[in-house]
Amino acid sequence: MAKQVIDIGTTKNDGSGDTLRVGAQKINDNFSELYNALGATSGQLSLVSQLRAGDGIELSAGTGNILVSNAKATTTSLGGIIVGDNLTIDNDGILSAVPGSYVLPIATGGTLGGIKIGNTLTISETGVVNVVNDLYTLPTASSGTLGGVKVGARLTITNGVLSADVQTIPTATTSVLGGVKIDGITIGINGSGVISVLSSGASLNNGDHSFVLNSDGTLSLDGEPFTGSGGSSDRLTNGANEVILEADGSITFPTKTFKNWNDVNETGPTLQLGNDPSSQVLITGPTPNNTYWDAQRLVIQGQQGYGGENNDKGEGGDVYIWAGSGGDPGSLQPRGDGGDVKLRGGLGGNNGGYIRIESGDAQAASGYGGFLDLNAGNGGNTGGTGGNVNINAGGGNAFGGNVNINAGQGDTNTGGNVYISSGYGPTQIGVVHISSGLGEWMFKPNGSFSISSGEVHIATNNWGITVGSGTGATGVVYTAKEHQLASIRVHATIEGYEDGDTTGNHTQACDMMIIRRVTDGGVVTVDSVVYGVIYSGTGPLATLDAQWNPTGGASGVGAIEITATPTSTTNNVYVKIYATEVARGD
Repeated sequence: MAKQVIDIGTTKNDGSGDTLRVGAQKINDNFSELYNALGATSGQLSLVSQLRAGDGIELSAGTGNILVSNAKATTTSLGGIIVGDNLTIDNDGILSAVPGSYVLPIATGGTLGGIKIGNTLTISETGVVNVVNDLYTLPTASSGTLGGVKVGARLTITNGVLSADVQTIPTATTSVLGGVKIDGITIGINGSGVISVLSSGASLNNGDHSFVLNSDGTLSLDGEPFTGSGGSSDRLTNGANEVILEADGSITFPTKTFKNWNDVNETGPTLQLGNDPSSQVLITGPTPNNTYWDAQRLVIQGQQGYGGENNDKGEGGDVYIWAGSGGDPGSLQPRGDGGDVKLRGGLGGNNGGYIRIESGDAQAASGYGGFLDLNAGNGGNTGGTGGNVNINAGGGNAFGGNVNINAGQGDTNTGGNVYISSGYGPTQIGVVHISSGLGEWMFKPNGSFSISSGEVHIATNNWGITVGSGTGATGVVYTAKEHQLASIRVHATIEGYEDGDTTGNHTQACDMMIIRRVTDGGVVTVDSVVYGVIYSGTGPLATLDAQWNPTGGASGVGAIEITATPTSTTNNVYVKIYATEVARGD
């Protein structure tokens, strides 16, 4: 072993030298070689007190000097020599022969020596032996004879190097014998011409799809392990997940758990298309062509319920289309927005595609047709607003579209009802708007009903008001819902007891016309007339009047008020008002 030197780096602590472990290893290796050379194979080095190297060599134990007493070397004794004729020795002890004074022996089959260059050979100043072309005839090479070859077509030789020109080989096809290329990535070929599958796998590609033969002999389809099995089903398997093509043509997908629209776990066979969060997923039908112009429908349908001989009849399968719930960042933040569900007919040249949502018919004699619910979502727990329900027909250059909402027809029983209701809110209940062109009907939370954006307002005092307080006191039974009114037409129903009559309640009905005038100076006057009074007792139960209250309306603005005064000083009356309010023209 050569001496091993520890690399100490260029400068102090520059980190470029050997590590402590590598340096220590070199020290151990150097010492081990010295110990072995001095005969300390067992690990224990003893002091050399005697050197035996043949006759004429002695070691002084006292001084450590080596004394060579036999000065001349012989064939059997190590000793000194004298440099004789035609030899020289330099200060480094190198022995050399004097040029021109040495006779090289003739080379033979058993002797290493010199040779002479003959007639058909030449030798250059650098010692290179060459054959004279005109004088030497090389035998032709054959399978049994070592000889020469001629450079033929599409081959070249340069400086003794034989090369082939670029060859054109036809591409191999199913009917043409030709060449194939090795990409060196998935398939490789070694120096012996052996083709092997590399670690990255060899693949068959068709567009964006890849079928890969891996180096371990397994198959992958589009990056996922692929296996096939016989029997009644074929399957794609990846770990514990299997997609199974059953013998009846159905497909069984792996069972997974996911969050539904309401953030509740749903578990079952799941078809998840793609797993790239940056890409949308499309489900579509076959592409039409010049033979079949119309694209075929795409049907998503629940299964038919089970029916048996013993009056067994199961419910048909439901179809749910759910958008995903918003992401949950934790208890300190609200969720992200929930996903949308959009149903839209296709764009058309003459006619756009329609959307029809129909509930199912009932077959039984007393059965109910399926109901159809369109419900907006509830608002948040704190300060939230309920969602709107918007049903809008499309605009047109000539005719706007219609909105048709039809309940089901009853065969012998009552037809289905149509309910349109706004959402409840503690601060304000939602409003129901029904509009056609520029006209609008608006049903307000207080029970009032406006036509044409408030020009006509139909309202009530809700469930009625009791006045009198047992003393015949006057009370407000209606406050106009709108501020800028021209007139109000009122129908009033009054119920109560007559003094001294113990037979029961009596009823009074009447109409009332109210007008409002505002002078140029801003003075408001109200006039009214009551007519058509009819009653079941001996006289009216109450009288009605109208006046202007400058602060009696909503938000403290002025409003027309209707008051009732019972004719009895001991009995109260219950007053129900139905009013039609007409706004001012300005």
